[in-house]
Amino acid sequence: MSTPGYTQYGDRVPQAGPAQPYAAQYPGNPTGGPAYPVGIPQLYGGVGTEASKKKIPAAFFFGIATWVAILLIIGVTALMIANSTGESTSAGGVIAIIPMVGTPLVVLPLAVCGLATGASAKKRLMTRKQLIMNRIGFWLSVAPLVIFLLPSVLAMIDAIVSVFSPSS
Repeated sequence: MSTPGYTQYGDRVPQAGPAQPYAAQYPGNPTGGPAYPVGIPQLYGGVGTEASKKKIPAAFFFGIATWVAILLIIGVTALMIANSTGESTSAGGVIAIIPMVGTPLVVLPLAVCGLATGASAKKRLMTRKQLIMNRIGFWLSVAPLVIFLLPSVLAMIDAIVSVFSPSS
């Protein structure tokens, strides 16, 4: 049994009327027509899928920002050490906080964001120059993790092995 004016799921077909004066002009309506009116970008295969020729990949910015943050942390720490030569030992404790706090709160998020944006970039849509910049940014973001975290992990593994190994 079918009811005229309703779809098989019980919904009414959109109709032009006082509440929807332009409904009949758009697709999906009984009049037919294109999927969207002209000017609305389509998700796949439409207007918004081409990469801009002048756009610099975000991974490049994150990679550069990561190294700028590292150099700033090292520079500020070195300046504070140089200026506190005659002070008490508590000043040295305050100086040690800068790299301990700055690295996980600034460098690590920048490196992870650079890694994520570099790995998830739409490489098919990039020009050759953008692809090279994306790779540079990706590796600039990976480098601090390798340089700083790998020796720490290896030192921890060495300490664990030396504790549990039989002494000679």
